[in-house]
Amino acid sequence: MPEPRETQPSPESAQASAAATQDAAACPICGQAARFWFTHPDVDIYRCPACTHAFSRLDTLRCFETYDEQYYQETHRNWFLNPNRALFRWIDSQLPADAAAILDVGCGNGDFLKHLATQRPGTRLVGIDLFEPAPIDGVELLHGDVLERPLEETFDAVVSLAVVEHVPAVLPFAQRMAQLCKPGGSVVMMTLNGDGLLYQSARLGRRLGLANASDRLYSSHHLHHFTPASLRGLLERAGLEVTSVHHHNAPMKSVDVPAPNAPTRAVLKSAVALCFAAGKLSGRCYLQTMVCRRTGD
Repeated sequence: MPEPRETQPSPESAQASAAATQDAAACPICGQAARFWFTHPDVDIYRCPACTHAFSRLDTLRCFETYDEQYYQETHRNWFLNPNRALFRWIDSQLPADAAAILDVGCGNGDFLKHLATQRPGTRLVGIDLFEPAPIDGVELLHGDVLERPLEETFDAVVSLAVVEHVPAVLPFAQRMAQLCKPGGSVVMMTLNGDGLLYQSARLGRRLGLANASDRLYSSHHLHHFTPASLRGLLERAGLEVTSVHHHNAPMKSVDVPAPNAPTRAVLKSAVALCFAAGKLSGRCYLQTMVCRRTGD
């Protein structure tokens, strides 16, 4: 994860950002030349025409997300108070029934591992995160960056939920997920869906001069915005075979909608709920989860 820095841009950084937008940037997934897409108050957004991936150009970041206690308990409080239990059940149904050891990369406060602990007694459950969560019965918790902390063992299943969009180097991250999985084992990755109806509506609003939703979705909180095509491309380049795809939404209770007052918040949440419902009907949901098989020896 990027190290926290000052959130106010200097004149020099603003000038550097303006100059950088004139250049192409290598796509972090396929390596092709990505084109400048638009400027967000936090960062310049680029999009790759080859694999459809959209991402923040890191040398134009004007503020950084921090991953500390405040991130979990205040900034994204609703998300962590209302875990996606329906998704947990679906992922559990996709994992090998005889999995002896499961690793959750970027486990946060351990909600998915808590679910597994009740459903798979006797399974070795391990979680790793930059933030050190409170102890969980029956779960081994590791503190650190999975790209840097030595982990010599491999697991029957490796899961990562809502993490890859925060990681600067996404291909090494996906390769590390594959490396930590036993051959023939399962790798599960969940992230945003940049082709989802909520994203599409936000981009339309930006073109019409209403940038609030776009600014929210493309903020520096998320460095990457995957389409189904770009997520599949990432996983396949990491040596994984996609075996199942699940399009879904987050629980409405987990959605944060910043607004100056309660009536405005209610209107905005209703709009999000409408996008979620229409996205479900059209197959263009807010989130996507892919289950993969680790190929090779």
